[in-house]
Amino acid sequence: MSLNKYYSHVAFVAILSTLSHAEDYVNIQVMHYSEKEERATIVSPALELNIGLGDGYTLNGHLVSDVISGGSPTFYDKRGASDIISGASPFSNGTRNPSAYARGHTLSTSDIGFGYVDYRDIRYAGGLFLTKLLHNGNSIGGGVSYSNEHEYRIPTMSLSYQHLLDTSIESSLEFDIAYQNGKKLLWCYNTNGCDGVSGASQNAYHQVYNTQVTYNAKFSPDFESSVALFHNSEHGHLSNPYMNVVRNYDTLPIITNEQRPETRDGYGTQLSFAKALSQELTIHGLYRYYQDNWDIHSHTIETSFLYAYNDKLTSDFGLRYYTQNAANFYSAAFNHFTDETYASSDWRLGEYSTFDISLGLSYAFTDNLTNNLELSYYKQDDDRQAITLFIGQKVRF
Repeated sequence: MSLNKYYSHVAFVAILSTLSHAEDYVNIQVMHYSEKEERATIVSPALELNIGLGDGYTLNGHLVSDVISGGSPTFYDKRGASDIISGASPFSNGTRNPSAYARGHTLSTSDIGFGYVDYRDIRYAGGLFLTKLLHNGNSIGGGVSYSNEHEYRIPTMSLSYQHLLDTSIESSLEFDIAYQNGKKLLWCYNTNGCDGVSGASQNAYHQVYNTQVTYNAKFSPDFESSVALFHNSEHGHLSNPYMNVVRNYDTLPIITNEQRPETRDGYGTQLSFAKALSQELTIHGLYRYYQDNWDIHSHTIETSFLYAYNDKLTSDFGLRYYTQNAANFYSAAFNHFTDETYASSDWRLGEYSTFDISLGLSYAFTDNLTNNLELSYYKQDDDRQAITLFIGQKVRF
């Protein structure tokens, strides 16, 4: 799979529900993501509904669909049919997918290729989150969500509690926890973790636990900030069934499925602030640090400027920089792996840096109707590039 910036079932990013606001609205958004040379494309319409139910209860629900084409580069047998179409976890039928079909055969070095295998899929997802505002000003919430692709099933449960600390500076502590129990369908031929002889399919499971504690404070009418600590724990089948590696390149070359450890523990911190520089201009800043037991360390820096031209028109200009080092079992080389237990050539586990720039406009036609438009450009240091367009409308009622 590709496009981990937007969603990923491989390197799962913490999905922690936030407490809903009491405002009643319907929010419609459409995203179009396109990588350079049309390597990958996503069209994603989304619908969000937020409604107050009375007695301090607020219900937030969302529906989203992703139409995806393209894929991440991987090793494949160049003798295979390159026009065969695969799905998200494309191994329930190996003959449909040249990436999987190549596995298990001793190859000539001239038959080993690296590139994009045609990939198409549709994801459907939705969720509900219910929040209760307590009489003492604290709030508690819980929700469920479900994501479905051709061969992925991912249900998630989440809880959130916000506790007020000091009303003089409007400070609070927020506790978030989420649990995910994902299922993927594997075509098992030469796939570690299941029957590697018959070629039969079987289910593989993984569990993800996300926890986060956040301190929020509004120190003045024009300055607020937050500090968060988080921990992510993953267990089970964490390998990507789409991705391959080459073993024994210098002796008897063979293409096999990548193999990742069955546990991953990560933790980090996030600092953010918002400061009104004038009546019209507000600056937002964020720094995030992450590290895990796969030896990945990452840094994220974001800043954005929100400018209100008048009561109707606002603009948002943003910059984002991300960098990470490689996992301890990663290599992009053809001739690196032999009999190592863990091996991956997935670029998302490698060392890279990215830069994003975005510009958004929002216009309020009435007090209850607002339209927004945002365009962003993404560039990676290996020349991977993408453009994303968001178009949306929010209706309050």
